[in-house]
Amino acid sequence: MALTIKTAGAIVSVVKNDPNCKKNIDSILAYILPDSAGAAGGVRNFLMVLVDTPNYAAEKLVNKARDAGSFVGLMDPAKERYIAPKIFSNQDPDVDKLICTGIAEATAAVIKTALPTNKGLADIESAQAISRETGIAHAGTHITMKDGTDYVFDWHTTLAVENPTIYLTKNWHQCTGGTLFERFGGFT
Repeated sequence: MALTIKTAGAIVSVVKNDPNCKKNIDSILAYILPDSAGAAGGVRNFLMVLVDTPNYAAEKLVNKARDAGSFVGLMDPAKERYIAPKIFSNQDPDVDKLICTGIAEATAAVIKTALPTNKGLADIESAQAISRETGIAHAGTHITMKDGTDYVFDWHTTLAVENPTIYLTKNWHQCTGGTLFERFGGFT
């Protein structure tokens, strides 16, 4: 059975009712950027990098100077590396939850957990994270129906837990043809 508005609504409901998904998906950017632009996640990723760029640069400069002997007596070059404080450290597992792969993995897990008990998901066979490489790596939530049809829900494009972009999987791989949940009428 093709994806209906009812099943899509059940999927969105399961995800929006999960506190971790809601926390990691919802962003102020969803209120600033129109969902139809599909750019909220990319903008958030860019801002996370931009915010910490000075900290990474300072870390690199201090460590180069230390290695060159500029801090003799202040830091032991053999033992100490200067680690600058970061808001979005690439070493922090919580940061992974905010990017497309983390969102796709979390939403797929929540949907998969709900499959056996949520009657609104009865036509779904499976849910898993899926990735594509079209110049920029990206991930979404792949839904396979019991009839073999498959779709991708992409929360990263909107950063609005109640309004993911929904695609036929083949269209998602081509970066075309997505429909916001708020406008979705079902696939036939």
